[in-house]
Amino acid sequence: MKKMIFIKFGGSIITDKNQEEKVNLDSIDNLSKQVSEILNKEKDIKIMIGNGAGSFGHMQVERYKLNNGVKTSVQKLGVTKVQELVARLNQMVVKSLTKHNLPAVSIKPSSIITTSDKKIHNLPMDPLINYLNEKDIKIDKIIFCGSTKGVLDLNGNTISEITKKSFPNIKNVFFENRYADVTGSMKKKVETALRITEFGIKSYIIDIASLSSCVLDNKFFGTVIK
Repeated sequence: MKKMIFIKFGGSIITDKNQEEKVNLDSIDNLSKQVSEILNKEKDIKIMIGNGAGSFGHMQVERYKLNNGVKTSVQKLGVTKVQELVARLNQMVVKSLTKHNLPAVSIKPSSIITTSDKKIHNLPMDPLINYLNEKDIKIDKIIFCGSTKGVLDLNGNTISEITKKSFPNIKNVFFENRYADVTGSMKKKVETALRITEFGIKSYIIDIASLSSCVLDNKFFGTVIK
């Protein structure tokens, strides 16, 4: 059975969230290079990558008020604009991965996922599994790679570990972002990761410097959620 690792290239690291449609190509290239090095050293894993929208999505969703549904013709136009922007950013990621000799293909979430009341209603896995070219896969870990060294406490220090038991004691560390974030920011990320622990899967919140070591050596500076 092959292991699969999901890595999210966070919008906070691949774009400048303070400037609309401002991409950070150096960070994308750094991440792609690390993924290439990981796969060259570890042959028995598969990697699935997702990328955040950053300044190519959050500001625009907020502007058109798309977070609570699409009801007007202006909002419908907003949907097309957002889709064009996130597709453009995604293609920059794919281009970078390909540059590092990785056979990357893009699957647009809105083409396969249906949602209802802000929750995923249906997520067919066949397109994803077919691209991975493997049927017998076990998800090993999930890595959120962003601009901070994990979840930070009120003094700016990294919280090394979060569990369902400890989470209520650290809720006060989460705060509203200074930039637009329509997906719930760090708190939502941690809550989602805690739900994933029910399947015996750990999640890691790290910065760009720790990606390779987190995958290859399980050594990193960041937050593990288990």
